[in-house]
Amino acid sequence: MPKLYVKESGVWKQVQRLWTKTGGVWKSPAAALITQSGTGKQFYPDTVGPTTYNAAGAYTYTVPATVTSLSISATGGGGAGQVSYFDGGSWYQQNGAAGGTTTVSRAGWSLTANGGGGGVSSGTGGTVSISGASSTTLNSTGGSKSGGTGGSSYYGSGSSQGGDFSKPATPTFGAGGGFQYDGPQNYGGSGGGTGIAVFAVTPGQTINVTVGAGATGANIDYTKGSNHGSYAGNGGSGFVSITPINPNVNTYSSAGTYSLTVPAGVVSMSVSSTGGGGGGQTGWGNYSGAGGAGAGGGAASTVTTTISVTPGNVLSIVVGAGGAGGAGGFSGGTSPNGPAGLAGGASYISGFGATNASGGAGGSKEYGTGNYPGAYPNGNWAGDGGSWWYGYVGANSSIGAGGAGGVQYVNGATGGPGAGGGGGAASNYNPNDYQTGGGNGGAGLIVLTW
Repeated sequence: MPKLYVKESGVWKQVQRLWTKTGGVWKSPAAALITQSGTGKQFYPDTVGPTTYNAAGAYTYTVPATVTSLSISATGGGGAGQVSYFDGGSWYQQNGAAGGTTTVSRAGWSLTANGGGGGVSSGTGGTVSISGASSTTLNSTGGSKSGGTGGSSYYGSGSSQGGDFSKPATPTFGAGGGFQYDGPQNYGGSGGGTGIAVFAVTPGQTINVTVGAGATGANIDYTKGSNHGSYAGNGGSGFVSITPINPNVNTYSSAGTYSLTVPAGVVSMSVSSTGGGGGGQTGWGNYSGAGGAGAGGGAASTVTTTISVTPGNVLSIVVGAGGAGGAGGFSGGTSPNGPAGLAGGASYISGFGATNASGGAGGSKEYGTGNYPGAYPNGNWAGDGGSWWYGYVGANSSIGAGGAGGVQYVNGATGGPGAGGGGGAASNYNPNDYQTGGGNGGAGLIVLTW
C-alpha cells in the first residue's frame, strides 16, 4: 500500500491523520486514493488502529467491515522466580510456576504462545506454534533466565532480584520474574514466547483470544536468627495485539482493458462494477413550428460481488466506455427525433459473469419524452417556433450525476461515472438552424478490494 509523507523541518514524516478543506470546513476523509492512468490505489488511512489485550483472561474480537486480513501478535505469560527459605537449620527451595499460555484462534487457524518456564536451573523460555497463517513475521522463543534475573520476552525485560521482605518488580508483556536475594542459588522465571503472523479473515467473524497470566511468585516469611522474608517475583502477563490490515483497493476509472496479477496469499476479492452511461440525444426542430429537447442518456447498472481467485493468475478487467452523445450541427435535428445517443459499454472481469454491469441506454425518444429522468428547467418539452430550449438532464447512476442538458449552441454535458449524458437543446423550429448535440455518457468504474 502506498504511504503519504510530508516534509517538516527537513525531515520526512508519515502522515498519521489527513484533513481536507471542503466548503470552508476542515474534514478528515474516510479514505484517500492516488490515481494514475485510470488505476487507483488507496494510501490513507494506512491501517486501522490495533486492539490490544494485556490482562489475563478470555476475550472475543469481531472482524471489522471490509477487513479481510489481520496482523496478530501474541506473547505468553512470564514464569515466576524461584524462592528459598531457612527452616530447622536447613535451606529449602521452592520452584517458580510457569506462565500461562496465550492463544488467538478461530476455525482453520491459530497462534499459540506458551508461557515461560518457572524459576529453576532447567527453566526455559516459552515456545510458539502457528498454523493456517498467510505469512509469519516472527516466531520467537521467550528468553531464559540469566541467573537470578528473569528472562525477557520479545516486548519486555525480566526483573532482577528483590531484597529482604522486598518483592521484585513485576515485569511487563510476558517477561520472567526475579528471585529472592538470600540463600542458595535461585533462578528467575523465563519469558513467554512471542509470535506475529497475518491471517485471512472475513468481516463479522469472531476471533477467540485468551491472554495467559503471568505466574505468581511465592512469598515466604521465615526465621534465621531473626525474621526474614523471601519473596519471588511474578511473571509479566501475556499480551495480544490485533491490527486490521487495510484492504488493498484498486480502482479503474477510465474506459479500457487492464490486467492485474493476483497477489500471493489472496484467494478472494470484492468487486464493484459500474457500466458506462448512455449518451444524450440531439435536440431537433422542423418546419411545422415544433422543436424538441433531446432526451438525457440512461444510467448504467452497478453490481457488487465477491469472486474466488488464485494467486498468480492474471485478471482481465474491462471498464465500459460512456456512450457517445448524438451529434449536433446545422443539419443535426430533424423531425420527429434528433439523432439518438449511443448505449454505454459494460464493465466486467473476464470469466466472472457475476461482475458484469450493463451500460446505460442512449437517449432516443421523440420530444425527449422517453428517457429523461432529470428535471427539465423550463418545465416544457418543445420549442414554440421562436425560441431555444434546454435539453433534458442525463440519468444519475448510483455513483455519478447525470450530465446537464444543453443550451443554445452548447452541447449536453458528459455524465459522471456510469451516468447518462445530457440531452441536446432545440434551437429553432427550422431544422437547418443549429441543433445542439447530446453529451457523452460517463465512463464506467471497477473497484477491486482484497
